[in-house]
Amino acid sequence: MNIIPYPLPQLTVQGEPAGDADDAAQIAQAREVFALQQRNRWSVAAAPARDRVAKLRRLRDAIIAHRGDLAEAMHADFGKPATEVEVAEVHPALDEVNHAIRHVKRWMRPVRARTPLLLAGTRSELRYEP
Repeated sequence: MNIIPYPLPQLTVQGEPAGDADDAAQIAQAREVFALQQRNRWSVAAAPARDRVAKLRRLRDAIIAHRGDLAEAMHADFGKPATEVEVAEVHPALDEVNHAIRHVKRWMRPVRARTPLLLAGTRSELRYEP
């Protein structure tokens, strides 16, 4: 399958001139990561529920393990106190991940759909993909 490369916009850091060597390296790295994600898209879409649950659990564990780092970063960037980060950012994210872990298998199940009369004798279903 051919992937059509979409040009990424020229990124600049607010208040700094575009073209700085560090910025150019970060932009090149971001483009490389994006290209890797594009190439890997269909294998991720075909992943079974158990693989998705495993990835969600790893995400949950990473959020828990780095909650202090998240609080420090949000304080540095936005001036948020650690308690606010925990209540407004970490807990809602963990709740959403836990919800997805509980329901991803059901979300992936095909849903029966009405079959048109012209296709009598066949079965129709909807399959949701990410």
